[in-house]
Amino acid sequence: MRQQKNNKGSALLLIIIILSMFISLATTASTLIISELRINKDMADAVVAFYAADSAVERVLFEARKEPTPTTIPSASISLFMPAANDYAYATASVDIIDLVVGVSTQSARIRANGYYKETNRAIDATQPI
Repeated sequence: MRQQKNNKGSALLLIIIILSMFISLATTASTLIISELRINKDMADAVVAFYAADSAVERVLFEARKEPTPTTIPSASISLFMPAANDYAYATASVDIIDLVVGVSTQSARIRANGYYKETNRAIDATQPI
């Protein structure tokens, strides 16, 4: 009599091992893709916040050009509507009069602007001779 090999279930075990490897690869790939998508979204929000702050700086400079005396440079607060996102970005700018010494002492306006969009904020510091 011949002895039969007991190989029952070995194919099932092999398939389970192969499927678990595919599942672990798919989980790793999806985790990487989701984290990259979050990073890209945060970068896009940061760009909007930066340009909101830049708009506040430009608003202050525009107002300063209208009335160039140091005591009348106003602070600014703006709201920008984003039609594509159906949302608003906000920015504020404050102005301080400072003395700069670069070879010759001159008065300048330091403009500090903060832009806000969703959960992201960005800041810009600029100086303007007056």
